[in-house]
Parts: sequence; C-alpha cells; structure tokens
Amino acid sequence: MTTFTFELSPYVVPAPENKLVDPSQDPRRVGRSGTLDGFGDVTVEFMHWDSSGPRREPGWRTVNVEGQALPHTALMGRDFSGQPTLPDSTLRLGIKSTKLKVRNLGLTKSARAVHFSIADRDYVLKSAGAYGNVAVRREGVQVSFRQADDVVDCYRAQRKSTLGTVEGPADATDLAIALLFTEVDTYSLTAGMSTFVGSLKAVGSLLQPGGDGV
Repeated sequence: MTTFTFELSPYVVPAPENKLVDPSQDPRRVGRSGTLDGFGDVTVEFMHWDSSGPRREPGWRTVNVEGQALPHTALMGRDFSGQPTLPDSTLRLGIKSTKLKVRNLGLTKSARAVHFSIADRDYVLKSAGAYGNVAVRREGVQVSFRQADDVVDCYRAQRKSTLGTVEGPADATDLAIALLFTEVDTYSLTAGMSTFVGSLKAVGSLLQPGGDGV
C-alpha cells in the first residue's frame, strides 16, 4: 500500500493597507500551504473579514484548494465559527458539485460520518479523534489529518500545522477533495456536537404544546 505524509503550515495574509478604507472592510487571506510528494505545492485558503466590518458574502464563506497538479476544488458553507461549516455546505470539483448532509445525532463516529458522491466516486468524511482531526476515505484510499498541537482560533497566525497521511493509491482528485477539510469547521462530526444538538431537541420538545414541560 502506498503511504506518504506531509505537513501544511498555516498563514495569514493581511488585507492591503488603504488609508481611504476602514481595515475592517477588507478581507485577509487565511489558509494553509505545503508540498505533497509527486503533486507539488498546494494551498488551502479562504477570505476572512473582521467581525466588526461588513462581509461581501454575508453568512457564507468559501474555501478553495489550489495546486499546479490538482483540480480546483471549493467548499461553500455557512459562517458560524469564522470558517465554512459542514451542514448544508456545497462541495465543488471543477464544474461538478454535491451537497453535504450532516447527521448530528449519531452516537458513534461512523453514525455521524458524512457520505457524499462526486465525479463517480463515493467518499466518507468522519472524525478521527480530537477536534480538527478528520479522515476522508473512498474504496482503497484514505487521507487523514491531525493537528500538530492544540487547535487555536481559526484565523490567528499562531494556528498550528496540520499533518497529513495518505494511504493507498490516492490521485489528484482524492487529495484536492480531502485538503478542503483542513480549513472547514468539522465540529459537527464530533460527539460534543451530537450531545449539544440532542439537548436542544429535548428542550424544544418540552416547550412544544402538549410537551411534558408545558
């Protein structure tokens, strides 16, 4: 089985200085970059607006993967945490696209995993331990990521590196899709989110007419 590892380092590119424009209205580029054996340099990036200023796409963010040997991929998700989030997000691979559906109430990692199909391939995205550690798998191939250290706020320059492991004959499409999730908020895959959503549903049922709490 073919196996190799790589590291993605975080970066933040400040918004261009413009004395005529409030800095909070200009986005900064936030992402990760690294070199993959046989595939060259890659970047994973999204635009971050200061929370005090307006956003050009209110409520949504888009993360893009770029690499000379990789197809262009992007994921657009709602902005609840500073990064694109998984629920109801849209993944694009060239001109193809697919919606990602999250099952928050699953009691196990497998039950909470996100299944999606694109380019005639079936993928599974699931948590691989601590928050930010995820694995993307299709038949015979797995690309997994773990944080080199504790996760820090998603748009600070002090964020930690991401370590990637590729198992099996992964090609450019597999890598481009998997890399997206290094800059996506994947908290919805964790047990903590399952507990939180379950608690909200329980409280909501009690507040409904005829519920035990009414």
